[in-house]
Amino acid sequence: MLSYGSSSPDAPRASARPCLDLLVLPGDGIGPEVVREGVLLLRELEPSLPAGLHIREGAIGGAAV
Repeated sequence: MLSYGSSSPDAPRASARPCLDLLVLPGDGIGPEVVREGVLLLRELEPSLPAGLHIREGAIGGAAV
């Protein structure tokens, strides 16, 4: 499992800015290359969002076997 976040989910947060936990699941219909580009887009948009992002990737479908 890959983690795109800058810190572990158990680490104390330094600011009062809320953080959203996102789990991305690249699968048979939307592959890892598409998910990777989506995560890059989210990272670019993150500074303008009202909350920070903690993004993790999990396996689903054939990749999970």
